Amino acid sequence: MKKIISVLLSVIIIFSIPLIALAQSEQVPFVLVTGMNVLPLYKDYGTDSEQKVWPMPGSSYLDMGKKLILPLAKFAVDKDKAALTGAVLDSVNGLLEYMKCDDNGDSVYSISTPQFPLSMANYPELYENEVKDEQGILNAACEHYGADNVYFYNYDWRLDPLSHADGLNELIESIKQDKNCGEVNLACCSMGGTVVMSYIYKYGSDSIRSLLLLSTAFQGVEAVADMYTGDLYVEKNALFRRIINLGKGGLREFLFEALTYALDKTGIADNIVAFANNILDDISDEIYDCVLKDTFGNMPAILDLVPAYRYEDAKAYMLDESENQKLIERCDEYIYNVQSHTKRLLDEAKAGGVTVYIVCQYNMQSLPVSHSSDMNNDLLIDVKYASGGAVCADLDTNLPHGYTQSVSDGHNHLSYDNVIDASTCMYPENTWFIKDQAHVDYNVGETTDFIFWLADSDVQLTVFDDERYTQFMIFDYDSNSLEPINENYKEKTDYFEIVKNVIEFISDFYKKALSVLLGYLINNI
Repeated sequence: MKKIISVLLSVIIIFSIPLIALAQSEQVPFVLVTGMNVLPLYKDYGTDSEQKVWPMPGSSYLDMGKKLILPLAKFAVDKDKAALTGAVLDSVNGLLEYMKCDDNGDSVYSISTPQFPLSMANYPELYENEVKDEQGILNAACEHYGADNVYFYNYDWRLDPLSHADGLNELIESIKQDKNCGEVNLACCSMGGTVVMSYIYKYGSDSIRSLLLLSTAFQGVEAVADMYTGDLYVEKNALFRRIINLGKGGLREFLFEALTYALDKTGIADNIVAFANNILDDISDEIYDCVLKDTFGNMPAILDLVPAYRYEDAKAYMLDESENQKLIERCDEYIYNVQSHTKRLLDEAKAGGVTVYIVCQYNMQSLPVSHSSDMNNDLLIDVKYASGGAVCADLDTNLPHGYTQSVSDGHNHLSYDNVIDASTCMYPENTWFIKDQAHVDYNVGETTDFIFWLADSDVQLTVFDDERYTQFMIFDYDSNSLEPINENYKEKTDYFEIVKNVIEFISDFYKKALSVLLGYLINNI
């Protein structure tokens, strides 16, 4: 009898092993790849001489100010603008010294940033109490999946994404071994899109269950192309929109609108913009030669953000074919094998069973420093590129009257606010747009719930599968809520616009009244 029981127990144990393994791997680990500049860069990290170099500490700016006291005093006497310009640019160049890369695109100094090889259960200080951006997503993910199932990939954002792909692969392989699983849910933000697409290019997608491209620069950024081809320009309306966007909701937004209105009406804005553009016209060559080319020109990750169709012009403007040969080879590989073949790489991932989702934001102003600053944006990345090809009206405009969907596929992909035609995207059925939400502002709440709804699905979801998450949605900062944009959509009331109209009416009334009074006096005296 004992032998029979022993045999039965052995059989039960043997057949239970796959079930145990299945239970262990049922919770798919969630991996988030960060964007640019989320955590600081340090020189000699972890040593006694550790020094934060980006974002720059206040002491660095103070030192720069001290160095400029004498040149400013000298300028007050001799009015030698060239000497002052040289002193300022030398100081800025010195401020950026530790950020520099060499002609090959490698860091000149020993620079690193915090790494997280284990689950978030080991780094609660990274995400606790965070409510937005990547760390906010981590916070929500730890609540949703459990901190032991959430991982974070951070990297030096200056350097080659193809090299960072190797580090991401190491993390994913370590997770698979640790969790006894075959796949992870992989999400990325902003510049993280270049890292993840480089990973898929080099290692394939067999280890990915779901892929989420959240506010990503996987197709480039127009403002970077402008900067890398010498096209720097400040436009007043773009500057105003940027200021207002930084308010984002409630009284603060109202006050920022009032500020821009006051700057405009007093003529201060015109003077500021004219002054800035005069400086750019006068010393643009010096800015590029002494600062931008010397510092940012050799950063492969930034050059990789140039859209492919402008890459050759940017490369010719910023780099030297001989001195930068290795850097050019690196960037060529990314632009021509990764960025230019994103659709093929994602198609292959989809064919292998990966669910792919693209989420981007719109109706925000980009950096107002180029002639392309009217393009619809999320504060940093153009909607056209973050969505993989959507047709977008410029900011403060709509698609032309009578506009019809570019690609007829039997579904409506036109936004009800008449701003976006998503039919031209890489994946119109799997691309979502969130209006009035800034770049990577996935605040803990309804927007992170949306992210996990995508990641958790066993099948490929579409923009028509859930009435809560329609293709076009709008985010409200005051209520931290996400609402569908549908046939009932109405633009929210801009209370400052009402105030402005009243001011303009009163102003016109007084002008007319004064004109009538002066006419009466002239005719009757």
